Amino acid sequence: MDAKDAEAILAMESDAEVMRHSTGLIQPTPESRAALLAYIASDQGKLGHWAITSDSQTAGWISLTPLAGTTRTQVAYRLAREYWGKGLACAALRDVCDYARRSLKLPELAAVVWPANAPSQRLLERAGFEYECMAHHYGRDVMLFSIRF
Repeated sequence: MDAKDAEAILAMESDAEVMRHSTGLIQPTPESRAALLAYIASDQGKLGHWAITSDSQTAGWISLTPLAGTTRTQVAYRLAREYWGKGLACAALRDVCDYARRSLKLPELAAVVWPANAPSQRLLERAGFEYECMAHHYGRDVMLFSIRF
């Protein structure tokens, strides 16, 4: 993911329906664009953030980041509404899991899901993740999923 993806990401993250199961809307301002660019540039060494694309268009993002308060690595993802149900998130999730296992040699990945987000729960299960437990992250109770390699 790089600066060319920023406008599509900002538009996606200002969509209330996309952000319904997330930490909040981002208003597409110069300040939020600068913050997004700084975020994109962070953790680009061992972990990272990647654009999910469809026909050369930015459809969303997927990332590997440390799961706050733990020693685990989490995978997170988001897609613009017009790309939902097309298999893009599942393909990206499988690719990132393969990268985590083969290149990073990670023993597992975790994923945090809001309890009401049934589509994301199904996506994780299709990709081989299993429900672990309820946990508290991002100031709320969430479902914790993981996949072991």
